[in-house]
Amino acid sequence: MRERAGDREGTETLLQQAAARGNIVAPYNLAEMREEAGDREGAEALLRQAADRGDTVALHHPAQKQELLTRLWPNGLDPDGKPTTSW
Repeated sequence: MRERAGDREGTETLLQQAAARGNIVAPYNLAEMREEAGDREGAEALLRQAADRGDTVALHHPAQKQELLTRLWPNGLDPDGKPTTSW
């Protein structure tokens, strides 16, 4: 509701609270918001934190979340967590 009302700050606050309470979708939604706002580093940091916790939401919602992951890391990530360079 806050997002539809244009309350970006309120939306982020609620998503952060949901993530802190264990909601595994919230970090991806928050990362998507940040990436759309031009905060690529913030989006990457959130997705790395989610991955470090073992969250695999992108695997369960591929059409919805893989798009964000592909925009941030078009060639994927190396085992050390660094973005893979193109061939």
